[in-house]
Amino acid sequence: MEQHRQELLTRLQQKREWFLQIEEIVDNMLLMDVEELEAAVKQRGNLLERIAQQDEVIHEICQHDTQAREMLNHTRLPNDEEERQLYDASLNVKAVANRIIQAEPEVEQYMKKKQQELLDKIQDLNASGQAAAKRYRQIISASLGGEPKNFSRNF
Repeated sequence: MEQHRQELLTRLQQKREWFLQIEEIVDNMLLMDVEELEAAVKQRGNLLERIAQQDEVIHEICQHDTQAREMLNHTRLPNDEEERQLYDASLNVKAVANRIIQAEPEVEQYMKKKQQELLDKIQDLNASGQAAAKRYRQIISASLGGEPKNFSRNF
């Protein structure tokens, strides 16, 4: 196998491994709480950046080898074992990427649900804080015999 085609094959295999890691992260995101989701999104983003960089190198290599580009784009069937390896490696990458794309809507919906739960919790805390402040004012008012006229803050 020519050196640049071996490099393509190696880069496709690495790309597949990164996509498999993303797939695992995406699958696990449906079981995570808010704090874990933040770290998972960051990790997924880092892997996607690596994949994008890998794609740039793959694209550059394919600019000089139209047959390899045809194998990676599946625009024709392979003629020999070398082309078959590139074809299959590219197909394997696309299969994993497709599974991730299929799972994304469910993950997005889950993240929106978690976001809403967090917002609801914040609103509940704000409401209970306001209720406590109101109750505190009522207690102070009752103990002072009415609403204080000159209420100032020390900050």
